[in-house]
Amino acid sequence: ISLFERALPFYRETGNINGEADTLFNLSALLIYIGEMKRGLDYAIEAERLYKALGNISRQSSVLNAIGGAYHYLTETEKAIDALNLSIVK
Repeated sequence: ISLFERALPFYRETGNINGEADTLFNLSALLIYIGEMKRGLDYAIEAERLYKALGNISRQSSVLNAIGGAYHYLTETEKAIDALNLSIVK
């Protein structure tokens, strides 16, 4: 996790938005996997925003699915449904 967090500034400084988004998504997946839902969710939301800006519909859909799962775990049902519905539409 710390390696991904240390890599983020390099992607940001070089303007590598795709690398930044992928790193954020990977971080979110790891954090969600180990049960740090809120922190993982923050990274996932940021990754989704970047994938949307890049027009990467496939990755945006994948991260929306992860966001929906995290919200479900946190018992935020409406937010989970919204994210999962968006992931299907994409």
